[in-house]
Amino acid sequence: MIIRLALLVLLGGVLSADVRADEVTVTFRGLQNIPGENADPDVRIAILRGRVAGLFLYTESLAFNIGCGSDELSCLGADSEVVDDFSGTINGVFSNPTDVLAIRFVNNPIGNGTVTRLFDAAGEVVGEFQNSFSYEGEPVSRFEAVLDFDGVRGFIFNQ
Repeated sequence: MIIRLALLVLLGGVLSADVRADEVTVTFRGLQNIPGENADPDVRIAILRGRVAGLFLYTESLAFNIGCGSDELSCLGADSEVVDDFSGTINGVFSNPTDVLAIRFVNNPIGNGTVTRLFDAAGEVVGEFQNSFSYEGEPVSRFEAVLDFDGVRGFIFNQ
């Protein structure tokens, strides 16, 4: 049975000096990994905190999971079949298409990395990337990141 979980990214966007005023940076820093648990409690707490306008994350995999081992490297993953396998898929939908998108991943050195596909409003692929990337181009309405024992460190997008 596929469990579909939804997570509105509620982690309060933080603007940094190297991004434009209309760009939002979302990180998962500070969320604690609790090995052996799907949908770690910090993810559930984040759902209650408030929304970063414009980004909705969901997974059709088993569950979201926090990981990467430390506060400095906290990341969001998705478990595909078993707890802590971090090889699921994370999907993102923007309420307003964005023409700027950067996603940083923590990649397992023995894995094959993450493949991310970007889609326009008509569902056409406008880009495909291996591992971390920065993109500027046609507006992106949604993305799909297929993880290979990896996690997302953060997003930057045009709000």
